[in-house]
Amino acid sequence: IESVVQARFAELPPNARALMSLAATIGERFSVEFLASASALDEDCVLADLDLLWRRRIILEREGSDYDFAHPYLREVAAKAINAPESQRLHLAIARALESLRPADQEIIRLRAWEELSAAELAVALDVAESTARKRLSRALGRLGAEMKRLDSRTVPMRRKEVSDG
Repeated sequence: IESVVQARFAELPPNARALMSLAATIGERFSVEFLASASALDEDCVLADLDLLWRRRIILEREGSDYDFAHPYLREVAAKAINAPESQRLHLAIARALESLRPADQEIIRLRAWEELSAAELAVALDVAESTARKRLSRALGRLGAEMKRLDSRTVPMRRKEVSDG
């Protein structure tokens, strides 16, 4: 079965494969915002690649802007496809960028990415209006993305500009 899944992944464009690898590194559930920040790609590029992964039934859309793999085995195979040095590099790049952020930014990203709180739940946890929670999260993720670019412009192995039309 693994070879069939690997062959299916091999048919994906390089950027979609790279984003899928990053998503597998992040964990079971991931958001568009976090992927855009961690990949240093703009949100439109991330959405286009996620759309392709969704149409190929590799990922499923969840609440809000959350996604996860359609089956745990797909995530497992995607994670296995990342060599150990690349996996360590991805983890370190994300960790370094997070460490450099203000504590308030770290906290809201942690609540969103690791505790998987929705915007409404973030608002309750932070004792603010939901729109304020969304704005704070967006700003924190923007700062995370800027820091990822500053620390390592190669967060996702294949950058958008390197892909040919097609």
